[in-house]
Amino acid sequence: MDLARRCTYISNSYYNKGLKLAKENDLSKAAECLKNALKFNKRNTDARNLLGLIYFRIGEVADALVQWVLSLNLQPTDNAADRYLDDLQRTPGLIDSYAKAISDFNQTLALSQGGSDDLAILQLSKITNSYKNYLRPHLLLGLLCMSKGQNGKAYKNFQTVLSLDRGNELAQRCVEQLRSEQRALKGSRHRTKEKPDDDKEITDVKNTKYYKVSGYKETTFLSTAANIILGLIIGAASILFIYNPIKEASAARDLNQQVVEISQQLNEANSKIAEMERENSDLKGDYDALTSHNASQGDEHTAQLSSFQQLAGAIKAFDNNDLKLCAELFSNIDPELIIDVEDGSSASVEHYYDQLKAYFDEIGYKDLIEEGDRLVTDGQYEDAIAYYDLSLAVHEDNPDAIYQKAMCYLKQDKVSEATELFNEVINKYPESDVAVKAKEERGY
Repeated sequence: MDLARRCTYISNSYYNKGLKLAKENDLSKAAECLKNALKFNKRNTDARNLLGLIYFRIGEVADALVQWVLSLNLQPTDNAADRYLDDLQRTPGLIDSYAKAISDFNQTLALSQGGSDDLAILQLSKITNSYKNYLRPHLLLGLLCMSKGQNGKAYKNFQTVLSLDRGNELAQRCVEQLRSEQRALKGSRHRTKEKPDDDKEITDVKNTKYYKVSGYKETTFLSTAANIILGLIIGAASILFIYNPIKEASAARDLNQQVVEISQQLNEANSKIAEMERENSDLKGDYDALTSHNASQGDEHTAQLSSFQQLAGAIKAFDNNDLKLCAELFSNIDPELIIDVEDGSSASVEHYYDQLKAYFDEIGYKDLIEEGDRLVTDGQYEDAIAYYDLSLAVHEDNPDAIYQKAMCYLKQDKVSEATELFNEVINKYPESDVAVKAKEERGY
């Protein structure tokens, strides 16, 4: 198996794996597989189109447009990307809406970096309510809520992300962190309800000795009971005196640990926010480049299509012996846009263009001059000038047409226009026969 076929085989394998993961709603891993597929074969339009659909699914519309436009350039016909782009264009305001969402998201990044986390959370809540499938705002909102201790709201946003993309690693890590904190909190509450074994008071009254003394029986009993009660009170006070500092120290350690964990989470959140800001800056650049590229591509395709249509019309007019229409259409063609495409049809638009050009260079321009001369004989000077202009349009190196046009102006008493054309003939074509005639008309 040669290298090209092997690369194609590997690319298709990655595409199949990505397709399976996409069907299982594991979009992050599916996207990685599809990117690998494109590394081995950039012309794998199926992989590129599916990657665009995944980007569109998670709200990254600009990235989706990039993939579909590239796919359409690589495969202009029979390509699903053409339908996707057409659907986007038929949905009014969709692209502008997502562009506004990106702008709003960038503003919340600036707010969070400026210390206005509460305002950023408020703005992100509005964005997530309007764009349920735009994952970036959900992730950032979840991170900010974690940093503010709003674990319930953070968990809800991360779950939203995982419902759309169950393989999103950031959301998975954050959900696991929240669950771990919840388990630790429940365990701490359970331990505080239990009384340590060392603190349990064991009272044994079986070995208590009573000494009978005549005359003091009732008094001795009361004194003993009082001493026992006093001992219990002192023991309880001792326990509280010893246990409370231990409990407070344990609570302080737990609090310090929570502070450390929250600080770590804040550092991770700030790093992720900075990373998202860089990604969004790149995204805006890609979006602007894509918009400019689409505009230029659209203008170029329109111009090329127009040139093909002009050529087809010129050929039809030539077959119908309509010389004037044929010349008009041919003169409007941009020869640089007449390019053959290797599609196996053996048809050549360049060949048809070259045939018409050869006709006008050798015969056609003269026929146009003759038709103009006939109109001059009938006194139709303006119509004659139109034919002379067409002769010049299809064959620029044409002193006869310039001279005849100048004579038409002269017969219409447009002396300045005629003089300008006579000078052009004399200066540009001094060796031509009409140059001599032009000098005679000028009087020298």
